[in-house]
Amino acid sequence: MPELLGKEQCKKTLEWMGRNQEATATAATAAAVVVAPPEDPLTGNGNGGQLIHKLVKQFLELKPPKFSGSGDPEATTLWVKELEKIFALLRCINEDKVTLAVYRLQGNASTWWEASRGWAFLEGTILTWDVFVETFNGKYFSNTAREQKMAECLRQNQLTLDQYEAKFAELSRYASRMIEDLVDRVRKFRDGFNPEIKSVLVPLNLKNYNDLYKRAQMVEQNLSERAAASRSRFMPSNRFDKR
Repeated sequence: MPELLGKEQCKKTLEWMGRNQEATATAATAAAVVVAPPEDPLTGNGNGGQLIHKLVKQFLELKPPKFSGSGDPEATTLWVKELEKIFALLRCINEDKVTLAVYRLQGNASTWWEASRGWAFLEGTILTWDVFVETFNGKYFSNTAREQKMAECLRQNQLTLDQYEAKFAELSRYASRMIEDLVDRVRKFRDGFNPEIKSVLVPLNLKNYNDLYKRAQMVEQNLSERAAASRSRFMPSNRFDKR
């Protein structure tokens, strides 16, 4: 009798071990799915790979510019502007913007990024486009270059008012902190006007940028019409018509 009980107990133990082994195998399979290797953002391996592969294809079809780190500082802002146009068209999210931009870095610029990405984006942080642009400009658009560019944009000189306003607006790309105060921005914009426009607008002490711009356009138009009338007054007339 004891021997029979021993066999029965042994049978139950083996059955329990079998069920437990199956459960362990199932859990291991599930874990393997969870910890699958991450996808490569450019080759499209892994979950979501087809979506990123499609995005990269669309991105390249739009012929995005490359950047190698050489040339005029102005080239850095143009490169960023061109990429942002494409990003807006493709409705890219932050992480994709950085991934696609880095893909277009070449030569020294690519080497710089490989060395800088560790401190620009600490492990575990989200890759934001603003941080990338700030880091990129810090390398390829120095403070000295920004100040020189700002000085150029703060004077109307031979430009029309519309041309001057467009140049002044570029300051937001590389000198936003210098004119982040709205009142200061209006004052700097006004102070760059040519004397004949500035002398009319200073007494008005306008605080709104758009109001100042519109009023300046009116003054410029009035000055232009007066100059044209003055020229026509002194233009010699042809008294002898050919018959």
